[in-house]
Amino acid sequence: MGKHGRRRLVTSVAATAAASAQGVESLLLESMYKALAIALHIDPARLGALTTARGVTQSLVSLFVGALGDRYHRGWIITAGTLAWAVFSACFGLSTTYGQALAFAALSGCGLALVTPCVVSIIADLWEEHVRGRAFGSVLLVGSLATMVGLVVAINLANKRLFGRIEGWRVVYFAAAALGLITALVAALFISEPRYADRAPWRGADPASNPSINSCADPHSSQELRARRPRWSCEAAAGFAQEFAGHLWAVARTPSFLVILVEHISSLTRAATGYQLLYMQMLGFSDGTASGIAIGVTLGAALGQLAGGATGDALSRRWPNAARPFSNQLSLALTVPLIFLVLKGMPASSAHATGVPGSADKWAWAYGLLLLLSTLLGTWCNANNQAIMAMVIPSPLRTTAYALDSCIAGVLGFASTPLVGLLAQHAGYRQSFDVDMPPAEAAAEAVRNARALENSLLLLILVACGAKFVVYTALYWTIRRDRLDDEKDAGS
Repeated sequence: MGKHGRRRLVTSVAATAAASAQGVESLLLESMYKALAIALHIDPARLGALTTARGVTQSLVSLFVGALGDRYHRGWIITAGTLAWAVFSACFGLSTTYGQALAFAALSGCGLALVTPCVVSIIADLWEEHVRGRAFGSVLLVGSLATMVGLVVAINLANKRLFGRIEGWRVVYFAAAALGLITALVAALFISEPRYADRAPWRGADPASNPSINSCADPHSSQELRARRPRWSCEAAAGFAQEFAGHLWAVARTPSFLVILVEHISSLTRAATGYQLLYMQMLGFSDGTASGIAIGVTLGAALGQLAGGATGDALSRRWPNAARPFSNQLSLALTVPLIFLVLKGMPASSAHATGVPGSADKWAWAYGLLLLLSTLLGTWCNANNQAIMAMVIPSPLRTTAYALDSCIAGVLGFASTPLVGLLAQHAGYRQSFDVDMPPAEAAAEAVRNARALENSLLLLILVACGAKFVVYTALYWTIRRDRLDDEKDAGS
């Protein structure tokens, strides 16, 4: 492995570490809903509002990250974002009221917004088209494994008191803040900018020997990027805004990109995932068993994202335009029956559960196996969608494209998070804060609430998967058209 290969590997690993840490932090809130509800005295709708506040802020800020990433060193942007969410995570851990938690959740979204678009666009620039599915899948795999570890720690500590009197969920957030500071240091030291062809890490490398570097070196050489940086005058600000609008328009008029954005409208499954752990606990699974099932779910998602990217790569060698849409539709078709079975066909479902903590643990192996299989087969879309965007979006616009995609997906996905809580409350969910409630009444209430959540989750997942299957059909035509347009532009 030459100098170029080592530098590319180091940059990929450091960027993956940043994305993984960000993924861990983004799921802590959902994994500790039960502890937060008790500590802050809030109902499911306001729990969902915490996630929504963070997600909407993250999405709106990420819209402008594309303009920053197209002009500045993306490694420093990732470092700044990681530092920001680390600080606000620590502040969230210090919150004593719902208002404070809501404010710090929203502010942490600003830091999270800076990370993902820059990481994804760096990976797209580093790796060639025929391996991008596996590259994106590997990033998602490592991120899911890191999330798995974070979930285990969060689930098992959230409802305990540590060091005598400190609530466990607060300790988890302090630990996440420390992880963010370490990750920021790694990003600052090791993430290099592939567009800087005349600076490390590519100094001395022949751009022609690597198509991904060559595609990024013009017009975005380091001299070009420095010349285009704004001087913070009114004229420069106007030029920056005009260029930003031009980039957005160039990305937004790409048909395949628009199809993926439309697909996000049906992404109600994101709203459902935040409540799945709460649902398992209400059925009667103990915290330890629930964390074990969460490991299986996260492991399945990790392997599934890599498998989805690899499947798309393999099929694309023969069917370059149809492979990734087909892979996504196959994933959805295999997942829906398994989800229905998990929610309605298992012996510990709400129709048979007692709600007593630990009473459903004997069925943990069955739930774990089914959820592992469903996530293994149902998480192919992310890696393929990212590879599709890299196929149809020119390299100089990729950060803007991934930022806009993150913005739209985040607004639609996180804004729909309270839907599950609202639907569950409409179906009979009632949260009691009476710590002295008799165990029999608490168990009966847990079963009623589990049934309400179960019906809400099933409705949203079925609607989302059906809509996504239909939307992906359009990609069979748009990908071919977009690639022909790119070839014509290159020829001219």
